[in-house]
Amino acid sequence: MYTSFLLLCLMFLGRDRHRLAFVMYGIALALKLQAIFLLPFLLVYYYKKRRFSILNFLLVPIVMVLCAVPAMLAGRPLLDVFSIYVAQTGSYSELTLNYPNIYTLLMTPDGGYAMGYYQPLLGVLMLAAVLLLGFCYCANKAPRAGFKSYLVFAAWSEFAAVLLLPHMHERYGFALELILVVLAFCDRRLIPIAVGSAAVGIFSYMPFLFSIFKDQMILSFFNAALFILLTFGPLRRAFCLGDAAGKSAISDGDGKQQA
Repeated sequence: MYTSFLLLCLMFLGRDRHRLAFVMYGIALALKLQAIFLLPFLLVYYYKKRRFSILNFLLVPIVMVLCAVPAMLAGRPLLDVFSIYVAQTGSYSELTLNYPNIYTLLMTPDGGYAMGYYQPLLGVLMLAAVLLLGFCYCANKAPRAGFKSYLVFAAWSEFAAVLLLPHMHERYGFALELILVVLAFCDRRLIPIAVGSAAVGIFSYMPFLFSIFKDQMILSFFNAALFILLTFGPLRRAFCLGDAAGKSAISDGDGKQQA
């Protein structure tokens, strides 16, 4: 359900209806913590475009509080409503829960993980470093890039999160897969990545549904290759060429209406 509101957020941003976009993002974040994977995109979009007030970000916690009103009326304290997200971060001991990411590649022959206890922290630090590099790269490229170019960064940040963070379920790649489908309709060169990502999602469910394809090592290598391809292909084209070099990279989808 939360992915629907993430897509609505992206749609309203593309139409310059910024307040409504942040309301949709607030609802998505109220429904699922993993909606935070889209936050790097929102920060990059604000930094580059500056078409709306930074105060719009305050709509997100306001909407989250409003969504929590039914729970509070039922007797749950406000602090408990939001502390559940903090508690979720320690809910699982497994470093990966059927999503084929780097932690599958780091498994030892006995089924354990190299570096053990330190891996979750290293994963968070690695993601922060990768996102910072992506932010710095995009901040210095294509100041007039079209909105569809920013969608590439949205997909890239989602991909980086599920690939580098620990405790990822197979379903956490769903938002990434949907954004890539949207992008595939905008640029046919993204079709192979969209199809590949969807295939990863399908095969990651196989061990749970049918008890097949339990060895996900090859799938993890394939997923990592897709991320590298997205990084040095569509992301590089979108923020290197941008609108100034023509429509061949990703065409401009910005509207004119302010919100």
